[in-house]
Amino acid sequence: MVLEKRKKKIKENPIRQKEDNPIDDHQKDTDIDEDDKNKIIAPANMSVLIPTDDQLDELDDDSQLFGQNHGNMFHIGHGIYCKTKICQLAAKSSSAATHVARKLLEGIFREETLIKCTISGKPPPQGKQRQLLPVVPMHSRAKKAIIEYSIQLAKKNKWTPRTLSQIETSIAQKLVEVKAKNRKNLELLAKK
Repeated sequence: MVLEKRKKKIKENPIRQKEDNPIDDHQKDTDIDEDDKNKIIAPANMSVLIPTDDQLDELDDDSQLFGQNHGNMFHIGHGIYCKTKICQLAAKSSSAATHVARKLLEGIFREETLIKCTISGKPPPQGKQRQLLPVVPMHSRAKKAIIEYSIQLAKKNKWTPRTLSQIETSIAQKLVEVKAKNRKNLELLAKK
């Protein structure tokens, strides 16, 4: 349905092309090509590509993660590994997908990464000093694996279902807690 509306909108207001690539009259009325399905219309009537999952995976920094060779690790999906003890603890002591996701963070990500990263890659909205601190986006494949594993475990154990948004909010809150704990530890060290 969305695609039909988009086709209609494009037919009513065709995208202006560069002069070196003019559109023939017979091309104006054709449907969207397969290549155009990954494009959106920018405010200035420019065509913009949406990055695919594979392109986003290339941007991921695998040094954020413990990895497969870090000892006794358990594969949770998408090539992401979690410390086995933490994964077992998360599965046994949790009663919701949000609990599992929060616990898995510490078994997948290095502590210094949890301190620097945000779920969206954007700086915190409040505090000018915090906005100036360098932030990195959370490893997208790891985030996806955590969410999918948490949902799968919740279904298997017949826990109350949680939405993607609820799980992401839970992960973001855990990151805030880790950063606050780190800030407090740094303040205590500075006093000594």
